Amino acid sequence: MNLNHLEYFEVLAKWQHYGRAAEELNISQPSLSNAIHRLEQELGVYLIEKQGRNVVLTYYGRRYLEYIRRGLTDFREGSRFLEKCSDRERGLIRVGAVSSAGPGHVLPLMRDFLKLYPEVPFEYVDGTSHLLMKELRESRYDMVFCAGNEQDPDFLYLPLWEQRFVAIAAPDHALAACPSVSLAQLGEYPLIRYHPSAAARQVVDGFFHAAGVQQRTCCEVSYG
Repeated sequence: MNLNHLEYFEVLAKWQHYGRAAEELNISQPSLSNAIHRLEQELGVYLIEKQGRNVVLTYYGRRYLEYIRRGLTDFREGSRFLEKCSDRERGLIRVGAVSSAGPGHVLPLMRDFLKLYPEVPFEYVDGTSHLLMKELRESRYDMVFCAGNEQDPDFLYLPLWEQRFVAIAAPDHALAACPSVSLAQLGEYPLIRYHPSAAARQVVDGFFHAAGVQQRTCCEVSYG
């Protein structure tokens, strides 16, 4: 189906007059008439009928116009989106980051970038490292800030900062008064652990495994 013919029909439906519609479209009246005729042949129904010097929509034409308007609106919005993304000066930058990196690291970087390039739009989403890497592979992002596998040949990894792991306990917990705790001490208590999909879970599990300490779990959280 010819997209131009759909646009021609939309304009003709607005004016209900071949001459005025052809003038807006900047084409000849015979060309417009031929395009509408071909569209009707393809659909197998009459979309318009003559009424004096004007035309009116048939029942099928009125119903079809509703679908055309919705479809053309989506098409035009999609075209504008792609035009914006392909503009090197104003292209959309899609960024993903783990929640722990956003406020203290990623958002300040975005703020400084926008001071230099205020017209460039950002799309920012936070999530787990596992999900961000998956969606980066699917081209949903231009870059992500997360923990990753530096052995993966499909991506370029640049270390930007280091984060420390700390143990957090309630004020009345037996370990709260200790200036520092060992992994062996932590192994004596049930822990709130990262979800297995979080990259930080692999790192922490590696610490405990190397120390020969078995962890006990009270719950898991999707974070990092």
